[in-house]
Amino acid sequence: MIQVRFTAGQSVQPAEKESGNSIQYHGYEAVVGVTSRAQALLVFEGTGDKKLAVMIGNFVPSPQIFITTPFRPFKVEEVSGERNTRSGYYWKYSYNKFSLDRQEDPVMGGIGSGSPVYNYGTKVEGDFFTVAPVIATEMLRPDGTVKFRAEGGLGLGYLDLAGDIVLGDWLGDPLAPRTQIDYSGLSFFFFAMGRHHWGSFMLGYQMGISVTSSRPYSYSQSYVSLDIGYRLVL
Repeated sequence: MIQVRFTAGQSVQPAEKESGNSIQYHGYEAVVGVTSRAQALLVFEGTGDKKLAVMIGNFVPSPQIFITTPFRPFKVEEVSGERNTRSGYYWKYSYNKFSLDRQEDPVMGGIGSGSPVYNYGTKVEGDFFTVAPVIATEMLRPDGTVKFRAEGGLGLGYLDLAGDIVLGDWLGDPLAPRTQIDYSGLSFFFFAMGRHHWGSFMLGYQMGISVTSSRPYSYSQSYVSLDIGYRLVL
């Protein structure tokens, strides 16, 4: 993923120097970028009783935007008098867009399943907005800058999708009937992410899943992604 990160707002004052080290805290951050992700959309009957279809897309670029509030540390751990890790929390608001154009077996399909891929000519596109509290642990350099961050969050999302899909196991039959789906509503969302920092550059990898309970169909979308970014911190 190629990301451009812009930051606005007042950052927290750095901690007082100790053993030649100081900690740099984050302000508000707004991130705009492109992520390369493998994604799957699972369609269930009713509120999740029976899986009807699986749409997939493998590592295709898509736009992504997220905004984070200032990082608030729980504690700072020291080794030999030097601050080297810290744990804390912040809030994350994100957006991503997806487009899926292949189907797999409705029972076995999903990311990394090895299920046969059926090209029915169907396609589902959508947008996903999320808000989540995030718990993070950061590995620090001697100058207090972030070297690596591991984080995870659980929150709410807003899922908006539409397209046509083949419901049921038709084994790639080109005459399989298509069903139009169109949904907009809330979804529960979980994600985990790791990212490396080199100055203003970032390499990240993450996985996430959202679950929606609805009628006549329920949806679960999951993804794994690779993110490459550039960030500006004020």
